[in-house]
Amino acid sequence: MTKPAGKVKLTKAKEHGVAEAVYSNGPFGFRPYMECLCGWGFSADSWEEVGGEFDDHLKESSK
Repeated sequence: MTKPAGKVKLTKAKEHGVAEAVYSNGPFGFRPYMECLCGWGFSADSWEEVGGEFDDHLKESSK
């Protein structure tokens, strides 16, 4: 399954949490990808970067 690279905002849901955390295969090879229950997703070179972006997403969504 190929996931889009970078930030993706699909829907605005009230529920947040990890929907999936997988390696996606794209033009740059296998990369960590994490998707929120609300549809937001992020792909990066490392799990550390993906996790940091996910933490930021959760902080922003709780405002």
